[in-house]
Amino acid sequence: MARSTDLNGKFCPSLFAERGQRFGRGVVVEPEVRIVMPSAPKGTRGAELICDCGTAYRSTLSMLFQGRARSCGCLREESKRASSRTHGLSGHPLYDTHVGMMARCYDQGHRLFRAYGGRGIDVYPEWHDVTAFLGWIEANLGARPAGLSLDRVNNDLGYIPGNLRWATDEEQHRNTQAALKDRCAADHLFDDANTYLDKRGWRQCRTCGRERARQRRQQRNGEDDPRPEADGEEAATGEADAA
Repeated sequence: MARSTDLNGKFCPSLFAERGQRFGRGVVVEPEVRIVMPSAPKGTRGAELICDCGTAYRSTLSMLFQGRARSCGCLREESKRASSRTHGLSGHPLYDTHVGMMARCYDQGHRLFRAYGGRGIDVYPEWHDVTAFLGWIEANLGARPAGLSLDRVNNDLGYIPGNLRWATDEEQHRNTQAALKDRCAADHLFDDANTYLDKRGWRQCRTCGRERARQRRQQRNGEDDPRPEADGEEAATGEADAA
């Protein structure tokens, strides 16, 4: 999200939504609204959208362009309902795997949503039903071998038939988005100057970290803040670009 100025050096916002533009399940009907919230008492720039379910809702532009507002909230509710339907299978060894899979793909509040649902990774519709998911796994992959867990063969595709396997932690790490690509999800190059390892040993993008810090400060202040971000791991915090 680049910043820009006019000829007089005055800050000009660079995020603009267009009428008819789609963000997840929502379509923009009013691209310029002011949203007042506790962290932004003066209001912050946003848009009004109509969800595919027919509900009108508003979201800040930063949330929309970060992929953190993909519906009116119905996606999260669907995820909760899917997680709460035990069908007597809550004790199944893979039940928690299904709950985690659904949360990463559809719960915008999940810490790994950005690396899954935020970049278009979803779950085969029939597998929203935990019974169907567990039935397919048992019929096609068999019981989970000791020391292995579920992995997507193609990291850019979702949880779909033919794209799942049992794999070791090392195999899964080699298959992550960051390990396969030389750029982060925002297309910033993972070079020496722009890369550091977090506490988990995962590559992190300094540029994305600075932008996340700027957005958090902007939300706290309720307005755009032109101050430059500090360089280093302190500013570049957040989830890994490869999860």
